[in-house]
Amino acid sequence: MTNQALKEMNKKRKIVQICYVTRDYKRTIRYLYDKLNIGPWNVMTLSEKNTTNVQIDGNLVNESYEFIVCHSMLGDMQLEVIQPVSGPSAYTKYLDEHGEGLHHIKEKVDGNELPDIVAEYEKKGVKNVFSGGFDIDRFVYLDTEDAVGAAYEIGNQPDLILPSDQFSVWPEEK
Repeated sequence: MTNQALKEMNKKRKIVQICYVTRDYKRTIRYLYDKLNIGPWNVMTLSEKNTTNVQIDGNLVNESYEFIVCHSMLGDMQLEVIQPVSGPSAYTKYLDEHGEGLHHIKEKVDGNELPDIVAEYEKKGVKNVFSGGFDIDRFVYLDTEDAVGAAYEIGNQPDLILPSDQFSVWPEEK
């Protein structure tokens, strides 16, 4: 592919999320709120009860797992903070191997094209290491950690309208 063709292709691509993984989401989002004016935060718990087809290295996860996910918008970019609580996940592995910090960036792709895009990357030797779904959201983490220091996530990133019983807002309005 020529540089010009690559430039044209990349004009259509969109990074929509940056994620930090932490051992203490409350400490992390409080710092971001107090010191950097980032918030409010939507906080929810994801587990085998509300996610689907979660796989690690191509193997379906049959164990219980739980992680806390926090989102705040910065312009049209979503900042995400994730704390693993229990069970297997890409986040626990990252914390064990690297400690807290930048875990991934996410590129929005058409959900219908997601399988073909994953197959294209796999042909280049970039494996799907963690994937699944939440509601209508589909996500795939690519094995880029050793090469670039963080995972590269691709997914459809839909605008979810969740019932208020599925998340809380921090800080609460007074």
